[in-house]
Amino acid sequence: MRTYRWICAGYLVAAAVLTVWTVGLLFDQPPDIVTWVGLDGALVVAFLLAARLAHRGDPRLGLVAAATGAAVLLDGWFDVTTAEAGWLGASILLAVTVEGPFVLASAAIAGWTYRRVYAGTS
Repeated sequence: MRTYRWICAGYLVAAAVLTVWTVGLLFDQPPDIVTWVGLDGALVVAFLLAARLAHRGDPRLGLVAAATGAAVLLDGWFDVTTAEAGWLGASILLAVTVEGPFVLASAAIAGWTYRRVYAGTS
C-alpha cells in the first residue's frame, strides 16, 4: 500500500500544478485558449481519477495511468508542434524535462499495476 500512497501523491501534485497552469492560461488568452484549457482540464480530471484509484488500491489504476500517459504525450507533442517561434525552445525543454518523464512514470505505473494484479508479482 505504501507505493500506492506515493502514486496518489504524485498524481495529486500533478493535478494541482496543472490547475494553476491552466488558470494562468485563462489570463493569457491566446487565440486557441479553448483548446488548451480543454485539454489541460481533461488532464487534471485524469490525474485526479488516477490519484483516487491509487488511494483505493484499485487495479484499474493501470488503465488510467496508461491513458493519462498517452494524453500527456499528446499534450507535449502539440505544445512543441504549435509553439510560436520565440517559444519553441521552452516547449521542447518542458517536453523533455517534465512531460517526457511523466509519460515514462505513467507507463511504469501501468506496467507495475498490471504485473501486480494479473501476474501476481510486485
